[in-house]
Amino acid sequence: MTVVHADREIGRAAGHIRADTNLKLPDSLIVATAIVTGCDALVGNDERCAKRVKDIPYIYLDDAVGRGS
Repeated sequence: MTVVHADREIGRAAGHIRADTNLKLPDSLIVATAIVTGCDALVGNDERCAKRVKDIPYIYLDDAVGRGS
C-alpha cells in the first residue's frame, strides 16, 4: 500500500468525477487518486460507486465472490 497526498491534480479530477457521477466527495477522491496515480483497478464493496465509476475498472467484491445480486 502507498500513501498518496492529495494535490491539485487529484482535487481537480475529483471535482470532475463528482460532477459526472454524483458520488460523495470521499469516493470521488478515491477514484481520482486511483486514476491519477495509474492504478489498474479499484476494489471495493460499494455498489453505488461500482455502478457509477466508468473511468477505471471497479472490482465489486460481492460479484467477485459470487454473492452479488
